[in-house]
Amino acid sequence: MAKKNILVVDDEKVVHLIFKTVLNLDYQLFFADNAQDGIDILSEHPIHLVLLDVNMPEISGIELLESIMIDSSLNRIPVIVVTAHISEEYERKAKQFGAVEFLEKTKLFSEKENILKLVEKYATNKDVQTLSNFDYKLTFRNIMTVLLAASDKGDFNDTVRKLAEGLYRMFNIDSFTLWTIKDGEPETAFYLKDGVSETPRPGKKISVSGLHAINESGKPYLDNKAKLDDDSEDENKEAQPGLRSEIGIPLYEITNEDLSINRWQISRETNIYGFIHLKRDRVFSTKEYKMLTRFVIHAGAILFELYNADLSDKKGS
Repeated sequence: MAKKNILVVDDEKVVHLIFKTVLNLDYQLFFADNAQDGIDILSEHPIHLVLLDVNMPEISGIELLESIMIDSSLNRIPVIVVTAHISEEYERKAKQFGAVEFLEKTKLFSEKENILKLVEKYATNKDVQTLSNFDYKLTFRNIMTVLLAASDKGDFNDTVRKLAEGLYRMFNIDSFTLWTIKDGEPETAFYLKDGVSETPRPGKKISVSGLHAINESGKPYLDNKAKLDDDSEDENKEAQPGLRSEIGIPLYEITNEDLSINRWQISRETNIYGFIHLKRDRVFSTKEYKMLTRFVIHAGAILFELYNADLSDKKGS
């Protein structure tokens, strides 16, 4: 009988060593030093139980716990919170977000039998989904085929729509927004939410952290932190907690031909004419982030030629 897979997410190596000593004979163990590494393991391997430290840098254990519980592909995985000390507030939040049990780090040495019993009790027998068999190359090839066909017609907005719809279908993207830069300020050019394109709202803004990240570095960014839903137009509406993982990708002023000649290298001097913001109620693995970023930059080079033509037409009219 195959061993069940246990994921330990903790930035302390000594904790990894303890669990390896206690559980290695009966379970297949995976170790992550931080939340994003944990997300990557969850996306590649069928995990039956997570042992999670709540005190970690960048994405905290509580944020990762909430991400797991909201992500439909992960929320059947039980999570045991492991911590040196936990306040009543943290315990309340952890239980609210689905933690099944708590383990104190100070008792890991003295309660090995208890650890074994807890793991045996909670390690799920249910099938767990992963993305390990997802064919990225075929998916992107299919989207690119549609994109190139649309670009041949010379319509910038229609080509953007094809890109948005393709990513929505293939990657469960909840919202796709494309901003263009006008007089140094972002202006919403296209917005698709839940598979339906909408007329861009004049006041709609990219999240402060996302806009800052792109303006500062000129590079893509990934944010898997759980946060309040900021899409509501009603200021009096109670914000609903939930996962809003997001990827921001700049659109560079470079043609598809020049991008190919430069072997996909973007120089620091290359200007940005816009950026694309992808958002969904599931975490993004590092592999997804890298693949999506490369593909969207390629698509952005195709869109740049259409964007320039569109600007020329508007100036001429």
